[in-house]
Order: sequence, then C-alpha cells, then structure tokens
Amino acid sequence: MREMGHMREMGYPDATQASYDELRARYAGTWVDVERIIRGLSGLRCYMHTINHPRPAAQQIIAIELLDRLGLKPTVAPGQVLSLLPDHLGTGPIWPVYPPLARGLGAAGSYMCRCAR
Repeated sequence: MREMGHMREMGYPDATQASYDELRARYAGTWVDVERIIRGLSGLRCYMHTINHPRPAAQQIIAIELLDRLGLKPTVAPGQVLSLLPDHLGTGPIWPVYPPLARGLGAAGSYMCRCAR
C-alpha cells in the first residue's frame, strides 16, 4: 500500500505509538481502560480530523467506555450512535497540501480545495 510507505517515512506509526504510550501513562492507576480504547481506535482507519478533533467513531468508543464504567448501558445500538453525532468537520471543505510542502513529503500536492462529501 503506497500510502502506508509514505506514512512510515513521515513517522506516523512512531508518533501514534508515542501518543498511545502517553495515554497509558496519563491514565495509569485510573478507572479508564485505556487499552480497550486503544484497541477500538486501532480498528478504525482514520479516527481524527486534526490533533484535537476526533471523528464521531472515536467519540463513540470513548463514550461507550465511560458508560460501561458508570454501569450504564447505551440506549441505542453502536451503529445508531454515529447517526446521532453530527460530523461537521467531515462535511466541510478539505484543504489542500500546497505543492511546496507536499514535495517535502514526496507527494504532488495541490492548491485546490474540495468538498468532503
């Protein structure tokens, strides 16, 4: 898979592992089952829009973990949860990676914005 080669070259797997390690350290000794959350996130192809904006699927994983720890059961099926969480960042414009920046990443880049859906 060509994209994964680029992702490795840019250090994404290492950065992801470092982020998971930081989560583990932050929540060590708390009631949060970080491993369960990490397993859920690892099963998603892409779970973040930006560094501080998770996609609804990631929010669902965390919400279900919290409900479980509180002894509460969701009143809707997991598949229904995603239809209840609007994904405003997922329906807006997708900004380009400008060619001068993209070249440094081994990609062509573009100046064209596009709609997400």
